[in-house]
Amino acid sequence: MLSPSMPRFSRKPGQTALNLSFCACVCASVAFVPAVAQANPYLDGVRQLSLAGSGRASATGVDAILVNPSAVTTTQQFSIMPVYQYSVARNGHALGAFILDSLNNPRFGLGLGYTFYRAEQSIGYSTPEGAPERVDTLNLGHEVYGVLSARLFKGIWHLAMKPKWQYSVFQYRDDEGQVQNLKDKMNTFGLDLATTISILQWARVSVSGENLVGVDPVPWSSEQVGLSGIEVLEGVPLDFSKIPRVSGAPRTLTHSLAVFPLGDLRLSLNVDGVYDFTSYWDSDDDGDGKADKHTRLMYGGGVEFVAGPVPIRVGGSWDQRGPSEDDDRAYVGAGAGFVKTAGEGGVGWEVGLGFSQQVSGPRQLDTIIGAHIGLRLRPQL
Repeated sequence: MLSPSMPRFSRKPGQTALNLSFCACVCASVAFVPAVAQANPYLDGVRQLSLAGSGRASATGVDAILVNPSAVTTTQQFSIMPVYQYSVARNGHALGAFILDSLNNPRFGLGLGYTFYRAEQSIGYSTPEGAPERVDTLNLGHEVYGVLSARLFKGIWHLAMKPKWQYSVFQYRDDEGQVQNLKDKMNTFGLDLATTISILQWARVSVSGENLVGVDPVPWSSEQVGLSGIEVLEGVPLDFSKIPRVSGAPRTLTHSLAVFPLGDLRLSLNVDGVYDFTSYWDSDDDGDGKADKHTRLMYGGGVEFVAGPVPIRVGGSWDQRGPSEDDDRAYVGAGAGFVKTAGEGGVGWEVGLGFSQQVSGPRQLDTIIGAHIGLRLRPQL
C-alpha cells in the first residue's frame, strides 16, 4: 500500500527499488516475462517464457507449482528456489520463493510458495484547461499458497489443489495528494484445481481451473470517464493504454496437451488453450451501452528438446483479449539452459536463458528476456 510519507507521484515513469538480499541465501533466478492471464500475476517462470505461455501438461518441479500443480507428481524432485521477474511493459517486478518435495513420497507432492509483486504504470488525461497530463499508479500485492498433488493408478492420474491467500491494491494519488483506489482492494482466499492424465508415457493431458475462488477485479472499464479526486476535462476519454485491461487474477479454464515422440521428457510437443471468463465480462467495449460477457481466448504451442543436459525451447502464442480485434496480440519465445541432476545425497543445479517477443498488437511491441539459476537437492532418505 502507498506509504503516508510517500511523495506525490511525479507523473514521470517511476523507478522501483526492491530488496533482493533474502534470495541470496539459496539461489538466484531472473526473468522478464509478459503478464498474460495466469494464476500468479507477473510470475510465470523462465520455461513458460521460452514456450510463449504453453507447456503446462509437460511442466515439472517449480514450473508445475506455478502453472499446473497436478504435474508436481509426474517427476520426483526436491527443490528450493527463489525467483525474481520483471515485466518491461508494465514496469512490474515480482519476487517469489518456493519449496517443493515430490521425492520423499512418490505418490504425493507438496509445495509452498510466496509471491510479492509491484508495478508502476500511468494514466493519461486532459486537465480542465485542455492540457495533457498523466498520473502514476501503483499496483502491488502478495500471494501465499500451498500445493498438494496426488498420483493415482500407478502414475496415470494426477490430482492437485492449490489454496492461496491473495492481497492486491491498485492506487494513485489525487490532486490533494490523497491515496485513491483505481479498483476494489483484493483481500481474499483463492483456490486452483488441476488434473493431469498420463497416456503410456507418450502423452499427457491436463485441465485446470484457476482462481475458482478469489478473482481480482479488473483495473478499469470502458465506462470509466474520470478519476476520483482529479479534475479532468469532460468529454475527453482517459488514456489507459499503458495499463492492461485484463485482471491480474482472472477466473480461467486451461487445457494442455503434451506429446512425447521419444517416450520421455527429452522431446515434448505442447499445445495449450486458456479461457478467461472475468476480464471482459460485464464490459461495454463496443460502445453500444450493453454489458457484454466476452470470454478472452489464448492459444499457444511450443517444443522442448533436451539434448543431454541442455533443454532447448521455442514457442508461439496468440491472445485475443477483448471483443474487438484491435487489441489482439501475438508472441514468440525461445530459450535454452543447462541442468545438472543431483546424485544420491548430492546437490544439482540448473541455469536457463530465454526471451519472448510480442510480434503484433497495439502500440507497445514488448521485448522480454530472462535467465534463471536454481538448486535441486536429493537428500538421502
